[in-house]
Amino acid sequence: MTLAKKKRNEEVEGWWMRSLSPLLQRKKWAKVALMMYTTWNIWKEKKRQVDFGGEESEANTGF
Repeated sequence: MTLAKKKRNEEVEGWWMRSLSPLLQRKKWAKVALMMYTTWNIWKEKKRQVDFGGEESEANTGF
């Protein structure tokens, strides 16, 4: 792992911990779920754009 990537990972981890620390346990679980769901959807969209070169897939063109 390069130094830049390691620093970026540490920044993400720090942000994650700071954003969750003031919350009670029950709200923390809800926020974690929302953050993970959002991140997953951003990743899926980025992957879709790379896989299809930014074009819509055939499954979506009929709608």
